[in-house]
Parts: sequence; C-alpha cells; structure tokens
Amino acid sequence: ANASDADCDADDVALADIAGLRCYVLGAPKPEAIVVVYHGYLAPASELLPLAHALARRAVEMGCPTRFVLPQSPGHAWFALDFSSYLFAVMQGEEQKAKVVRSTPKGVPEMRATMRPFLAAVAAQAALPLSRVCLAGFSQGAMVALDVALDQDTTPAGVVCISGFVMAVETWADRLATKHRGLRVLQLHGVQDHIIPFYTASWLCDLLKTNGARTMFIPHSGAHELGPPHIFSSLLSFITSL
Repeated sequence: ANASDADCDADDVALADIAGLRCYVLGAPKPEAIVVVYHGYLAPASELLPLAHALARRAVEMGCPTRFVLPQSPGHAWFALDFSSYLFAVMQGEEQKAKVVRSTPKGVPEMRATMRPFLAAVAAQAALPLSRVCLAGFSQGAMVALDVALDQDTTPAGVVCISGFVMAVETWADRLATKHRGLRVLQLHGVQDHIIPFYTASWLCDLLKTNGARTMFIPHSGAHELGPPHIFSSLLSFITSL
C-alpha cells in the first residue's frame, strides 16, 4: 500500500468503547497494522496522543497505514504498583530483589483477563490477526504491553517498552521460551531516569535476550520520559518494519 491508499487523516481522533475500555483511536481507517499504546501509572491516555499523531502521520507517508489505539485504564492505573517500595526492597539485597521481580502485583491477573477480549476486539474491528498488532507502553504501560503480549496464544507483531520495569520474571521467561520465542521487542530507557532507574533496564534486557526475544535496546540521554527527538526515529523504524 502507499499513502494515497490509506486515505488517512492522522489528526482525526475518535473516542470509542472497546470491550469496556474507553479508547482514543486514530490513524488509518483501513490499517495494515495496529499499535496499542498503554499509558503510565496514574496518567491519562491523552498524554500519549501527540506521539501517536506523529507516528501515524509518518507511517502513512511511508506506505504503512497504521491504526493507533490508546486505551484508558479504569482509575488511571493498570494494576496496583508502588515503584518506590519496589526499589526500596531491591536495595535490601539479592534475596529481596529476587522476591520483588518474581512477584505478580495485585491486579495483574484481572488486567490480563480484561486485555484478552480487548485485543481480540481491537484486531477484529480492523479485520486483522493479532500477529499484526504491536503492543507499546510507557512506564507501567511498558510492563502491561510486555505482560499482555506474553499472555496471548498468538505472538503479536512486536512490543515497545519505554522506561519499563520487570515483574513476574519466571512467568515472563517461561512464556517467552515456550510460546513466544523470536518476539520482537524495542526497549528504550533514559540514563537519567530516577523513577525507574536506568540500571534496572539491564534486568529486562537480559531476561528478554536469554529467553529468545529479538531485542533492540536503545538507551537515551533523557530521564523518565519518551526521550529526545532521535528516539522518535527509532520508534517509527521499528513500527513500520513489523
């Protein structure tokens, strides 16, 4: 397809209820791919609209008509999580660190159960298989994107983790190694991040690579944020290559 085939005005944003979740939907009306973007902890989905707008426009220009779906979590959090207590426990030594990264936070099983029909509906509305859906997220949303991807029976097109953290590592490792080997993952993290410290990014990167994911890890000079302008190019390149 080319840009003219897409018939897309990326500035048009629709509000939709998809499987019980309120979502912003934008991009190509007849997409060849979908990107679901999960927001961070206690954040509105709308804060990711500028990024989705820019990616949607460029993707169409590149001949890759893409639909972006930005769901809003109930209560602004996908599951119960206190990063400060996580990091405090991690600093108590290897035993506590292992306990933290193995744990499945309260609300995660319910979140997974919500996401199964949600992703099925998102894909069905575009008449696309789950293998054409990329899951992306920022901060807690990055954890959601990877966890939900690994929870599926079909391997999604890819995962984008921006300033994410690890959890349920034994479950993640098992699902990667047995069900989703070869999953494509783009991991981005700022070296000045003090919310989810940069040193924790290697934990996720190592888990992914050890268990068969095709991972690209790109650090950037920023803090707990989407990143400087060149990160946009990395995101666009990844999404349009799926």
